[in-house]
Amino acid sequence: LQTMMGSRFIMGVRDEVETWAKKLGLLSETLDEWIACQRNWMYLETIFCAEDIQKQLPVESQKFMVVDKMWKNIMKQTSEAPKVIGSIDDGPSLLEKFQQANATLESV
Repeated sequence: LQTMMGSRFIMGVRDEVETWAKKLGLLSETLDEWIACQRNWMYLETIFCAEDIQKQLPVESQKFMVVDKMWKNIMKQTSEAPKVIGSIDDGPSLLEKFQQANATLESV
């Protein structure tokens, strides 16, 4: 896209190329947050599945369960509609969900 933006022949499709550049930038940010969330979730899931840990750390366990529910819901939606570009059709909402989930997991 950068090469296309630098071309003198871009005038006819400039708006479309700019739209795609924005979409791909948002997708890149979303995937970075998604991967970070997955990494943290996988690590903490094994910890918070144990009932004794849930009893010892009820506040942290509750925070994890909120993120766990969100994670599983997004994974279900993703398996039903696996096209990656479709994940950003609603704008930055998915990115914001992952950012909030990552902040929550970091506080656990």
